[in-house]
Amino acid sequence: MENICKFIPTPNTSASIHIMNFVYEKENPSNVLPATNPVYRVNIVASGNALVTQANVRKKVSRGDVFFIFPSVPYTVEGDKEFSVIYVSCIGSRISAAVEKLGITCRDFAFCGSEELLSFWQKNLSVS
Repeated sequence: MENICKFIPTPNTSASIHIMNFVYEKENPSNVLPATNPVYRVNIVASGNALVTQANVRKKVSRGDVFFIFPSVPYTVEGDKEFSVIYVSCIGSRISAAVEKLGITCRDFAFCGSEELLSFWQKNLSVS
């Protein structure tokens, strides 16, 4: 009998949006030293306030605000003691296309007033 080796093709995640993880950071989510992420990160502030810096642009965010972290772009997050954040990390060409279509850039990355999104995440994903 001859050896047999078959490779099973992996799904093409580059043509979609692939969620890597869902995180609710309650304890010490600040990152005052510059860091980078290998993937996109969509964040919503669950409590408190923070100053987010990315591509030399500083934005103040508070409860219900959404901010994006871009792959390979250095960023910092300086939160107060009540600051907590919920985020989803994702990859795929569709996330890049969606961000571009919506005009979200590493210099224009924070958006105010998405409290209903926070309520939705907390209610439907059992985050309290």
